[in-house]
Amino acid sequence: MTDLATSLRLLLRSSDDVKFTLQVSALTPSITERDDDTTTLQSRRILAVILHKDELNALEEGGVFVLKHHPSRHDAPDTLDIQRVFPIYDGFSMTMAQLRRETTDLRASFSASRPQSGFKLTIKSHEESLSFITYDVQGLTAMLAECRRLKKIVDSLESSSAPQTYSWLAPYTSEHSSLPIFSLSPLDVRLSTRPLHARLSSASAGLPGDDIDDILMIRDDWVRKTARHQVRKGRRRLNIRLGTFNVNGKMPSQDLSSWIQENDTNAHDLSIIPPLTDISPLSVGEVKRNPLDNAVDIRSSISAPPTPSTLVPSSTVSSLSYSSASSTRVIQSPPPFPSTTSSAMIEPASSASAFTAYTYTQPSELSYSPSDIGQELEADPIPLDPDPYTQNQPDVFVLGFQELDLSTEALIYSTGTAREDAWCMAIFAALGEWGEHYVKLASKQLVGMLIVIIVKDGLKDCFRDVRTSAAGAGIMGVMGNKGGTAIRLAFIPPPTEGILTQGPTILTFVNSHLAAFDVMVDRRNADYADLGKRLVFGGSDVDDTTTMWESDAVFWMGDLNYRIDLSDLDLRAILSEKCWEGNRFEILLPYDQLKTSVHSQKAFDVFTEFPIMHRPTYRFSQGILTDSMGYDVNRKPAWTDRILHVFSPTHIRVKQTRYGGHHKITMSDHKPLSADFIVDVDVYDKNHKLAVAKTLYRQLEDIGSYANLKVKVEPSGVSLGRLSYKRKRTHTFQVKNLGKVPCTFRFVPIEPNAELYPSWVHIEPITGLIMPMSNVEITVTVHVDEVSAVPLNEAYLTRTSNRQQIDCTLILRTLGSGGKDSFVVISGEWEPTCFAVSLDTLTRLSGPISQPQSRLLGEDERVNAPREVMRLVEWLMACPRESLQTELFSSHPSGAVTDMRKCLDTGSQFPSTVPPSLAGATLVALLSALPESVMPRNVNILNIADREAAFEILETLPTANVNVWISVTAFLHYIAREDGVKDADAGEEPKQNEKAARISAMFAPVLLRDISEASPVKKWEFLMYFIA
Repeated sequence: MTDLATSLRLLLRSSDDVKFTLQVSALTPSITERDDDTTTLQSRRILAVILHKDELNALEEGGVFVLKHHPSRHDAPDTLDIQRVFPIYDGFSMTMAQLRRETTDLRASFSASRPQSGFKLTIKSHEESLSFITYDVQGLTAMLAECRRLKKIVDSLESSSAPQTYSWLAPYTSEHSSLPIFSLSPLDVRLSTRPLHARLSSASAGLPGDDIDDILMIRDDWVRKTARHQVRKGRRRLNIRLGTFNVNGKMPSQDLSSWIQENDTNAHDLSIIPPLTDISPLSVGEVKRNPLDNAVDIRSSISAPPTPSTLVPSSTVSSLSYSSASSTRVIQSPPPFPSTTSSAMIEPASSASAFTAYTYTQPSELSYSPSDIGQELEADPIPLDPDPYTQNQPDVFVLGFQELDLSTEALIYSTGTAREDAWCMAIFAALGEWGEHYVKLASKQLVGMLIVIIVKDGLKDCFRDVRTSAAGAGIMGVMGNKGGTAIRLAFIPPPTEGILTQGPTILTFVNSHLAAFDVMVDRRNADYADLGKRLVFGGSDVDDTTTMWESDAVFWMGDLNYRIDLSDLDLRAILSEKCWEGNRFEILLPYDQLKTSVHSQKAFDVFTEFPIMHRPTYRFSQGILTDSMGYDVNRKPAWTDRILHVFSPTHIRVKQTRYGGHHKITMSDHKPLSADFIVDVDVYDKNHKLAVAKTLYRQLEDIGSYANLKVKVEPSGVSLGRLSYKRKRTHTFQVKNLGKVPCTFRFVPIEPNAELYPSWVHIEPITGLIMPMSNVEITVTVHVDEVSAVPLNEAYLTRTSNRQQIDCTLILRTLGSGGKDSFVVISGEWEPTCFAVSLDTLTRLSGPISQPQSRLLGEDERVNAPREVMRLVEWLMACPRESLQTELFSSHPSGAVTDMRKCLDTGSQFPSTVPPSLAGATLVALLSALPESVMPRNVNILNIADREAAFEILETLPTANVNVWISVTAFLHYIAREDGVKDADAGEEPKQNEKAARISAMFAPVLLRDISEASPVKKWEFLMYFIA
């Protein structure tokens, strides 16, 4: 009992103790008392009698805990999950009955030492009962005796003594009592990326939530983050390149280096795969080295020697029994690393690329996902590969293929690994001289879907516990023509001084092929949900099975088959015509089905996708049935091929630096897609993490139970001063815990299901834990955008004084028996602006909006058009003709536009040095901020087929909208006409229509923003009737 009791005490508070434990097996409908062997992994349980002594009245209270072993991976100690708690009080009983075997078991697996009879143990509490079987007679006798003793204490007390509340059982009866921190397995990444306050129970002013569950959830989150932060010894950087390619049943027939190496300049559209060079000319005379021979130490101050013996090679993972058409390959690891020595760090350099992609040239400027703890760590994690020769190359390649085999036979039986082998050869050929530095780590194929992981040879030992999975989503969900394959692995950095048992980082890669056709978006969403449930990874035993979501990071790639909800003609026009060149992708992405599904939280809503700045990768063709861009004339182009990712910010940092298609590879109707990631993983000792977590839990054992919490908010009010449009302001206040026990807090809304604060306010953190005699700083950030400015401006214009005071009240609640609500008032004075004010209201202003005497005029006193719009248009029309170029509407720093906006708000003169481009940018910003676009949303332009019909629409508009429309379109027409006249005077063919087309493409999304029924091209055509 000693080891078991020791493990169990890790779950208990200091006031509670373990008296007896008993190994049993649960009796369930599938496991009965007549079974020959009931001690299966699924049925094993532990019964424990826990004793609690009340310090105030010295009473003893007891309970019987039902626990289950939960084996942990990566050499971590097993955890004990509390499944049920039976208080020993009125209504509690425990009975036993002897069982005898009726048959003789001659199997070799039967234990001859086991007694021929066991005992059935039944625990009842009122109407609930559970039954178990045990063969430990002595242990059962001792447990029954202790339970009888505790029951007699309850029966003798009755009403003569202080009442027994059994409140000490509350922390154990919560659904969070299993203490997930004691397992090194990651939480569900969907849960860990969800804000903590969103996981708490519903509560509001005067309406309490479930404080016990909320306290435990906040506690567990705090311990998890704090323990990880305290044991972190640094970070190591892993460079990963992901790629996806729907090969349309083709065998490799072109050089893939433009995809694999990001080097389109060396690839030829129709080149054939060249033979691999036996010896690279760059490596003659050199001896191949393990790049980890010169690995950098995490901290030079750590002197404990590394222990390579603790690193065990990954074992071969057997294929999941899914279908005969699937295959799994995991390559055995070579011997463990040699010892590491110190070496100077060399920053990775970005490789040049000519492919179509959105690229950050300075990855260091990319922001990580927010994390509450640990942001002060070193800015430059140590690269895994310190060798300058190979350091700039990815450490890991993860490549997904779809439609590898389109034959009918492949859906019924396995066709072997010939296609996988051919594509792997093509990959290594594409690596060229770098190929000798890489090895294949693992692969998983299910009919046409294949995922392959290739790693640097010297890093192979860093990847352990490689597991694979596959799930079909095609015909009857089992044929495999659609579905997904996945690989899960534990990444452990090379040996580090001072760390005996390095902790793992779990990475999962998913390659999928979802349902096709434009109208099947709901089926694609369902496929996503289905794969999320069915892609599971088996372990060494039943309890070791994990889902794909139990990872520190999940990367999902493949042919997701989401299409673009625009007509074929409109889509091709936006992609091909020069007038859409500046914002074609910004115009198209709102119509992308995947973006729509994410926004509506129907699929992939937890994932992040890098900004798309590349052309659609589907569907291409060759010959006469193609358009000018190479797309098949019978199928609409679409971004069917995608790469997305999600990660837990507490345990890992992921930055994507590149995302793009490779259009020089023409063998398929799809173009391959690639993405580069920088993954910074923690270096920590997993056993140290467990020890720290246990210590932290001991420090928090009284959390929520103290009846006299002392929390003080300083100051109780925050004065923001004058608030301006789109000007961010930050203030702080302190929450102090003056008590003797830790406390937890959260902010709650004033009314149920309401927002915590107005849209122009944000606070961080929203919930947290404060240790005794400590404090936490709450940051209040104020930012008024075009949406939140609308009600503020409306309130200002209906004010009763010359100043508009705005405020909101924050309610901070401390949780637990002694918790209370504290109130923090956020106040400030709003500076009104003509931005985010309707055209109708602007025409009724008596003067510039920020002047103290400004007020709303009556209906009969309104002006014909807003002064602010007319002032900008008139100023632009007065500019010299040669200065009015298309670049007039180029972007400017927000500060410059702010200065122009203040001139409009106050009525002051524009600076004499203002360039026309700044005035144009201000006009665009003003029109974009209108609560409703110039052309109202109820206007129908779908049936407008000529200029005359377009002008008739103006007769239905309000006066202010008509005048603004005419003024702005007349100015835009003036720009296009002037350009054409100048070209004609020079003896050149006028370019009026081309310039008008570009201007219309820029202004149609602004002037007709709210007409959702019309496509971008239809809006463009309507505006062209006025400016061409």
